[in-house]
Amino acid sequence: MQSGKIYIGLPQITAITTFSKMIHSFRKEYPNIHIQLYEFGPKKVEASIQDGLLDIGIFTPAEDNEIYEKIWFEEDPLEVVMHPTNRLAQYEVMDYHKLIDEHFILYNNEYHLHDMIINACKQAGFQPKVILETSQREWMMQMVMDNLGIALLPSKICRSLDAKIIASRPFSDPKPWLRLALVWKKGRYLSFAAREFILFAKKHYDCS
Repeated sequence: MQSGKIYIGLPQITAITTFSKMIHSFRKEYPNIHIQLYEFGPKKVEASIQDGLLDIGIFTPAEDNEIYEKIWFEEDPLEVVMHPTNRLAQYEVMDYHKLIDEHFILYNNEYHLHDMIINACKQAGFQPKVILETSQREWMMQMVMDNLGIALLPSKICRSLDAKIIASRPFSDPKPWLRLALVWKKGRYLSFAAREFILFAKKHYDCS
């Protein structure tokens, strides 16, 4: 019976529903392979891969990065989340120009989305008014529920929110996207278990 152990690091804040399904399906096919998960910020996940402490990490690598191999497995458009009484709730769809007067609650700068959101605001002609940067999704949600600002979150998270407490609105095209990959260091030895997991993910979940 095939057995072994895989060490995988993933970020705290993103709703990785596809990854949960991936693990569930893999365990059904390989019940004797143990998956050990570690929850870190993206920069620590990346550093742990480079140091050989993790087999695989989940984050958003640069497209031209030649240090890693990767499988893109999650693509999820961002939506604006707000208190239901916020003026933005009157709109069906969002664009960055509508956000110019809002206070932003952002992922901290360990996350690719931090720079992506700030750069998109600058391209729309304004510097966002950031009142909080965090890796704690619960804190982001509490700030929004207290009507202290808005946040941009993946749509899969937004679908799980109570609309009576927090409203969400999609962006018009072109939409901002969360993209996540399974990442491992190029040329590094991987155990049988890790190689099987990568092959399984590539066969069933590759969205590149």
